[in-house]
Amino acid sequence: MASFFDRLKERKLFQWALAYGAGAWALLEGVDLVGGQFDWSTRLLQSITILVAVGFLVVLVLAWYHGEKGRQRVSGPELMMITVLLIIAGGVLSFLGGDGRSGSLSREGEERPGIAVLPCENFSPSADDAYLAAGLHEEILLRLSKISSLLSIGRESVEWYRDNPRPLPEVAAELGVGFIGECSVRKDPQADLIRLTFQLLDETGAQIWAENFDRDLTAGNLFELESDVAQEVASALGARISPEEQSRVGAKPTENSEAYALFLRGMDYWARPGVLEANVEIAEEMWQRAIDLDPDFALARAKLSYLHGVTYFYSRDFSDERIEEQRFQAMEALRLQPDLPWAHFAMGYYHYVQGDLDAALEELRIAQQGAPNDPEPSKYIGYTSRRLGDWGAWEEAYHTSIQLNPRDVNIHYNLGGSTLSHLRRYSDAVAALDRALELAPDFDTPAIRKGRYFVRWMGELDTLRTFLDSRALDENLYARLDLARWDRDPDRLFEILEIGPDVWESQGYIIPRHLVAAWAHRIRGDEDAARLSFDSARVMLDSIIFANPDDFRVHGAMGYTYAGLGQVAEATESAGRYVAGGTANAPGDVYFTPGYQVIEAEILAQAGEAEAAVDALDHLLSVPSPISVPLLRLDPIWDPLRADPRFQALLEKYGSEP
Repeated sequence: MASFFDRLKERKLFQWALAYGAGAWALLEGVDLVGGQFDWSTRLLQSITILVAVGFLVVLVLAWYHGEKGRQRVSGPELMMITVLLIIAGGVLSFLGGDGRSGSLSREGEERPGIAVLPCENFSPSADDAYLAAGLHEEILLRLSKISSLLSIGRESVEWYRDNPRPLPEVAAELGVGFIGECSVRKDPQADLIRLTFQLLDETGAQIWAENFDRDLTAGNLFELESDVAQEVASALGARISPEEQSRVGAKPTENSEAYALFLRGMDYWARPGVLEANVEIAEEMWQRAIDLDPDFALARAKLSYLHGVTYFYSRDFSDERIEEQRFQAMEALRLQPDLPWAHFAMGYYHYVQGDLDAALEELRIAQQGAPNDPEPSKYIGYTSRRLGDWGAWEEAYHTSIQLNPRDVNIHYNLGGSTLSHLRRYSDAVAALDRALELAPDFDTPAIRKGRYFVRWMGELDTLRTFLDSRALDENLYARLDLARWDRDPDRLFEILEIGPDVWESQGYIIPRHLVAAWAHRIRGDEDAARLSFDSARVMLDSIIFANPDDFRVHGAMGYTYAGLGQVAEATESAGRYVAGGTANAPGDVYFTPGYQVIEAEILAQAGEAEAAVDALDHLLSVPSPISVPLLRLDPIWDPLRADPRFQALLEKYGSEP
């Protein structure tokens, strides 16, 4: 009787197993190579491995029953074994594709596992070391943002939970993720040592993985720590990291420990709420000192470039030196580290500020590809797309930004609400502002914009009035000024002027107080007093324009003033210079340009140039813009056009449209 070993030899089981093993090894190597190039999901790669393993068992069954010569009939036990193996394989694959933790969906339709890393707690004895916990948290998020197979939530959204703790299931639901990361940092006061404790939890609070990371307090060790945390998180969630992402996650921005400490301090001040001028100045100082210590610190240069751009764009410093510094730092960051996503973001933002929108979009998309979970590139792709009039790209970027940073108030009220109002989608705009107010009930800007949008939408003033009545008289003066004008209340206008500045100034206009006084006198019906105030405004503007001849905003104010004095040619010329100056750096901008054109039309109307004003309004009402029929009916600035049949026809034409 043949032994079991002899039967194995007769059926050539070893040869079958060896041949299958060699083929399977070659197949898996090929799958690994192709999967890395085409960024196949972890779930797909796991499924292929399981099928190959089950295939090995099936081959053994086939070899046992068919390897021996003359035994080719299919038997019942053979079919039963193969069926059981296939059922097991199907069950495992179903688990991977269904409710397995590594496949928890972040949101409906989102296959990547989503994680929100809550702010790191500072367990160091000294409160002065809080910057270290904040900086390490920021850097961990930055590294997670570069892993495309994860969905990592942005800092603004998770930072809120530092002072507003919630049960983990609630946090996970609010942020749309399946996993939460918690961390703490402790610096040893007796030695340059640091311990970072990190734990990964699922949405129920059950611990998936936890580890202590102990390092000497040097730049290189901190980078290694941040990289290790990011890679351990990705591994625990079954997320695949491509070779390019591996390189980015492990990159060291500087070898200088002191420069890195200054960089982290700067990040701490820059990330503080409100972007207060004092905090911005300290962040600028910290980053500049870091660059002085390590001129090759590309990430610090990129962040500093962005800071200069924000300071310039939002009218804190319109100097040539500021914009040149923005350009220089972005160029240096790209030269030092051409594959750094934030270097491309910094250059994209420079082009955005300069109005070179196509170039901005190109750089921002490179940044987004390199850091797909960083919400800043997506947000500015949205801002850039709306200036280009690409509303489909804007909407995609808007929703991507919300997914990456659902608690970022700016996304809801600015990228969302402001754009939707521009598109005259007022109901959607108000809903976006309501979400912003839900997130930040004490933030006045969304509430004021909501009131303004009701004016544009329905000509309804009570929403804005109710909000302003709940605040002190010396708050929100710009909105109070507009409300008083729309109310045709000269006494309130003069009351506001008493506590307001001599020059009312914003990103798009300059209005001297004498010009507002002239409008108030005109509403009251006192033309002599109005003319005296217009003349006083002209004198004040002469001095302003002498000191700032290139400030296009002064020409707009001059246009209003000349119109009030009846100097039609001068008013028309000033209005043209205002629009030309406002659009000079971005002639193709379809988002900001209509705002300049509205002011031009107001000046033309005030100067008595009815035909030109109506033509301008006809265009503005036919495209996305901040003008609307209810606002035209309400605002006294358009009173000179009331009797014009073409103006009335315009109100009728566009007033019937949604």
